[in-house]
Amino acid sequence: MPARPERTRPDDAALAAAMSRTLTALAALLQALGDGEHPLNLVAEPTDDTFVRAQADLSVGTAPLRLAVVDEDDYCALCTLLVFALEGSTVRSAVLVATTATEPHPRACGWAVRNGWLHPMDTAELQQAVIPCPGVPAVLRKVYDAPVLSQITDTDEEGPRAEKPAVTDNGYCTNTAPVPGTIHTVNAKNTGAKFFRLHGRRYGECPCGKEVSLTERDMLRRHKPPQE
Repeated sequence: MPARPERTRPDDAALAAAMSRTLTALAALLQALGDGEHPLNLVAEPTDDTFVRAQADLSVGTAPLRLAVVDEDDYCALCTLLVFALEGSTVRSAVLVATTATEPHPRACGWAVRNGWLHPMDTAELQQAVIPCPGVPAVLRKVYDAPVLSQITDTDEEGPRAEKPAVTDNGYCTNTAPVPGTIHTVNAKNTGAKFFRLHGRRYGECPCGKEVSLTERDMLRRHKPPQE
């Protein structure tokens, strides 16, 4: 039996940069989610062929500004895992799903870690992932478009940004070509029944900001841009 690959600890500078991005990403995420109860679930695939999960239950209020963490250890574990996921050298892939308690069903949206940041997942693929399996007690969640999380970078003021693709009259993105270097295959064979439906599927990023599943010819499937 081949030995499991060992993890190599990232250098301190890379971890510090990833920690800064984590704080920025979580602040943007909580602002986007708004008031309410928000369980966060993070699943990551490290480079040693294992899977790591972290979950934290948060309560957010904006009038007045309030953030309550049900279990601080759970929240610290999720933040730590997200730091390593955004740093990237020891984590192949990671997905963060946020659920909001609403009636009659909770709402859920998701982001995938790519290039050191959280990018909105394709809602159709996430919808399949959160469907309860037959015989397994679970709460049905309604999936919606994850908002784009604004990232502050050192190059934000250096030159013009790339143009976003045009949108059709019914709201669909006109681009079908993935951003070079973003195509990847999801390995979800050991993540449990909830995410197994995603195993083996190929994804790529669109310049509109959404991560989308690919056709057999590695073209982006029909999709709508994420909500700003």
